[in-house]
Amino acid sequence: MNYIGFPDIIFSVNDYIFLSEPKLDTLVSVYNISTGEFKRFLNKGNGPDESIDIQQIGQYNDSCVFVRSTFSRELFIYHINDTLSIHPNKVKVDEKSASSCFVRDFHIYPQHDKNRFAIDDMKNNIHSDFGSILSVKNCPSDYISYILTGLCSGYSIGNKFVWASFYGDLIEIYDYSDMQDVRLERQFCGTLPIISMSGNSPVFSKESKLGIVSITGNDKYIFALYCDNYIKDISEKKDGILFCNKILVYDWTGMPIKIIKTDKFIRSISYNKKQNKIHCIGYDEQYNIKVFVMDIFD
Repeated sequence: MNYIGFPDIIFSVNDYIFLSEPKLDTLVSVYNISTGEFKRFLNKGNGPDESIDIQQIGQYNDSCVFVRSTFSRELFIYHINDTLSIHPNKVKVDEKSASSCFVRDFHIYPQHDKNRFAIDDMKNNIHSDFGSILSVKNCPSDYISYILTGLCSGYSIGNKFVWASFYGDLIEIYDYSDMQDVRLERQFCGTLPIISMSGNSPVFSKESKLGIVSITGNDKYIFALYCDNYIKDISEKKDGILFCNKILVYDWTGMPIKIIKTDKFIRSISYNKKQNKIHCIGYDEQYNIKVFVMDIFD
């Protein structure tokens, strides 16, 4: 049936819009903008070509997308064409990696380690760890990389990437022109998570603020979907806690450009280079989930 359920992730590339569908038995929906074709793939389950959930959908290379689950150490790789492969290729990722970003021949990822990030040059088989541990009150340094989790977006014509924390207000832009000396080019650090320890485990305070829930970019700008809510708001807002109406825009030097206030509450954003538009998942006026299109400003 050609309908969307309650998607929580959107990824848009060329003529295709991919949606993560966590509440359906088939976890990914894809829509062809040009032909109107709609199909589903990746069954929910523990089988060899199945997944329990989806953490990310993103671009693997010019002809493929990847799908990553929260706990798996494998990526499902699908060719972007009119007949998505039922049996995807699989690529193993480092067991310490928390999410993935692919730019040209590089795999960039935040990791659960004393160095917060890593970069792999997949063409030349070179690996580099980088990123110093930040200080979060009441939280031992061993747990910081687990607390400061978030997603990355790459810069396709330069050697930069941006990372933003899902909790608190923290955005970092790195330059990896020299893989052996990756530089932190700009950091925006506001409110950090409020943590207490329960035995040997860190626990988020209900007063902890949420941060960037989705991030994307083009060759000029970074677009970060910013959440004003707190963990304590989940009892009232439930599934709506991650829906936001504020997009922070930066250039790739880290200069703040503007704040876009949207007239819809949005859960996820993705820039489509071919369409030169941002595709979004959001609520309409009747609180139905829809895919919306946002024009890019000059």
